[in-house]
Amino acid sequence: MRYQKKANQQVGVLTEVKKDFAAVKKYIFYFASIVGILSFLIYYNTLHIQKDRNIAQLTQEKNLLIVENLKLQKEITVLSSPKRIETIAKKKLKMVPVSYESVKFIEVDE
Repeated sequence: MRYQKKANQQVGVLTEVKKDFAAVKKYIFYFASIVGILSFLIYYNTLHIQKDRNIAQLTQEKNLLIVENLKLQKEITVLSSPKRIETIAKKKLKMVPVSYESVKFIEVDE
């Protein structure tokens, strides 16, 4: 009887431990789920922040290229002005303006 009582107590203790473990297991599942979701959100936000930085950097590079392009277009305009070309032709190449009266045209029959 004494052994039976002791065995019943052990079974009772095991039953309580199983119930407690089942409750703890349920909370561990919830805890693991919450940790998993939070980890995913942190990872997602990290990627999002990295993409935002890349977009900002590319936008800044684009703006710098636009400014450089405008400077080059202005330089092209200045360098290709007819007055500048005429000045270079007169001073450096010692060219003179031509009057159409002194030009002789030759007709070619085809």
